[in-house]
Amino acid sequence: LKIRMKLTKMLSGEDTKVTLYFKNLQSIDANEGSIVSSKHIFKQTTLDLSSQEGAMIEVDLDVENTTVKLNSGGIINLSGKAVTQRATITSGGIFNAKNLETSQTTVSISAGGSAEVNAKTLVNAKVKAGGTIAIYGKPKEIKQETFAGGTIVTKE
Repeated sequence: LKIRMKLTKMLSGEDTKVTLYFKNLQSIDANEGSIVSSKHIFKQTTLDLSSQEGAMIEVDLDVENTTVKLNSGGIINLSGKAVTQRATITSGGIFNAKNLETSQTTVSISAGGSAEVNAKTLVNAKVKAGGTIAIYGKPKEIKQETFAGGTIVTKE
């Protein structure tokens, strides 16, 4: 399902609000300044999330696996819980998952961006060409790698 604004309204400066009813979603993809949010807790096995071009996604999860992709200033805010999480951030994406409790998280940033992640068992963190990763949850093991600038820090 793709939801688009009418061409005649696209540049008029009007906000468009859409209410979507669903039984199950496999993915949410937000583009070009759009905002996707939900009061619903996504209780399912997997959910893929993607945000780019200044768009924002804000959702509460109860999943086994989530895959997150951010590009060109996209923003994703997550809360809830997931067993595993994989996040890829490029070109200034912002990933706020401090309030998403996971067991294992893999996060990679290239060409700028920031991430806040929370894991209990393992975090695999990589930063290339600038970016910052903040790790919460006191994981038992942290594997980290930085190349050409970037910061990985552990927070309380």
